[in-house]
Amino acid sequence: MADYITRVEAKQYACAADAEAAIADYEGRSQGRRGRRPQPWRYHTLRYRVEACTQRTKRTHRGRPPKGEPPQEERRYRLVAEAETLGRAEEDNGWTVLATTVGAEVCSDTEILHAYHDQHSTVELGFRWIRTPRRLRRYGWRSRSGLPR
Repeated sequence: MADYITRVEAKQYACAADAEAAIADYEGRSQGRRGRRPQPWRYHTLRYRVEACTQRTKRTHRGRPPKGEPPQEERRYRLVAEAETLGRAEEDNGWTVLATTVGAEVCSDTEILHAYHDQHSTVELGFRWIRTPRRLRRYGWRSRSGLPR
């Protein structure tokens, strides 16, 4: 999120209308790219505002400017983004699917889940070698996520 905000705030615009169009693009009110609708942020709310700033223009002539010449400045516009974190909903926590032979009358779902998490530190680490990329490659599984082939 911080990289995104730095990229947004680094761009400068020549007029306020261009900056407003960029806000519409970032907020998803524009057409989108390659025909796809822009996706909103899942866990953050972003607010954008236009800020005017002055910047010295590059001189067209070589050498040192004359003593009496005032510095030339131009007005530029940039966006300022403010991020606010949204609270995570309980239904966003995900799912854990466990197949067990223990009946509901013996213990509850939460007790089964706690028992599974308690054994995770001892039993599951012993089977970690099964999920290595080299082992998965042996069975024909390939990934596009950058794992070595």
